[in-house]
Order: sequence, then C-alpha cells, then structure tokens
Amino acid sequence: MKIRLRSQTGMEPIFQRLLARFKKYFLVLIATPLILGALGWFLPIGKQGPAQPAETTISLGSYENPDLNEPKRVRVLLTNILFYQEHLPELWKEKGEELLADLNVQPVTDEIIELSFKNNGTEESVRTVNEITEAFLELDQERFQQKKDVIQKSIQAIEPEKVAPEAKVDQQRFLYELNTAELNLKPASLLQGADFQMDESGALNSKSRAILGVLIGITIAFFGIAIPEFVRERP
Repeated sequence: MKIRLRSQTGMEPIFQRLLARFKKYFLVLIATPLILGALGWFLPIGKQGPAQPAETTISLGSYENPDLNEPKRVRVLLTNILFYQEHLPELWKEKGEELLADLNVQPVTDEIIELSFKNNGTEESVRTVNEITEAFLELDQERFQQKKDVIQKSIQAIEPEKVAPEAKVDQQRFLYELNTAELNLKPASLLQGADFQMDESGALNSKSRAILGVLIGITIAFFGIAIPEFVRERP
C-alpha cells in the first residue's frame, strides 16, 4: 500500500468534499465531543485518595495593631466566634460551630500565617477558606487605612503650623518620624490562595475533565473529516 500527500492545488474541491463529509457525519461529529465531555464529568481519573485540606497563606501587615499584625493574636481572632458572626454572618449561619472545628490557623513565621480548612469536599473547602481569608484581608485593609489616615492628618496639621525658632527642630524631627512611620506601614497580603483545579487525588476535577473531554472530542472530529483529504491510498 502506497500513501501520497495531496497537492495544495484545487482547494475549492477539497473544501466542498470536507463540507459534504461534515454534513454526512454531522451527528457523529457533534456526539463525539458531548460523549467524551460526559465521560470526563462522570468518570474520575485515577484512584482518589483521602481529602486534603484547602490552604491559603497570608503575609501579615505592620501598622502597630497586634490583633491583626501578630500571628498568635491573629490565630485567636480567626478561631473566635465573634469574627464570623460580625464579618461572615452567612457563612456562620451555614456552618455554625462546625466551621471552627474544620478550620486550622497556623503561624508559620513572625509575619506569615497559614489557614487550612477540610470539610466534605475539596471545592467546598476551597470556597470556605477563601471566604475566611478575604474577610480577614478586608478587615486588615480597613484598619490599615485608618492608621494611615491618622498619620496623614497629623502631618497635614503640623506642617503648616508656625512655631518659634527654638521649636523648629523639634517640629521637623516629629514630621520626619511621622513620614517614616507612614512609609513603614504595610497591610496584610495574600501570598497563596486556594484553588480547586485539582481534586483530592491530584487529578483534574469533574468540570475540568469535562472541558478536556469536549476539546479532545472536537479534535478527533476535526481530524476525522480532514485527514482523508490529505492522505489517501493509491492502488
């Protein structure tokens, strides 16, 4: 059996044959991506292991607020019912005390903490730990801005103030200290968020597998109608 590649001339007949083949096998071409997508959704890949906790990592701020800047105090805050009742009432209503039982807040260094949450499923754990992290960061940003505003107002009040010559040095020194303090302010920041692209076994989750199945199906369908036009048998 000899195989030859078709020449690039006569493109119009090729397109007509491709279109005819597409119409002929239309149902098969449409069904292939749908079937592979469904298989990807319902059939897990690989053996699933035990559920792993969803984790986020936060770099704490620095603006002279121990409750939000010191890891041990932050751990107390994030394991306190009042934080959730005030800042995440819907989440607290949904999960109640189960929330604190499944949450672990661990200081990593003097400036970094790690939040981990493990519940019935990875996607649910990811959603929950991200909500808690976002609520903390929003509270931190609010307190950080308050501290920054206080310093800025102090600078604005002192700068235009006229003082006696002998007090000028003290005024400039105080302004220097305020400006330095403002420059050293730092809010908390997210170092690593949780995501649910991977399931408990490290494989793609159902949604990602379904999308991959559809893409593979489309690729198979395309090559199914295209390859015969470029490779054909010669007697």
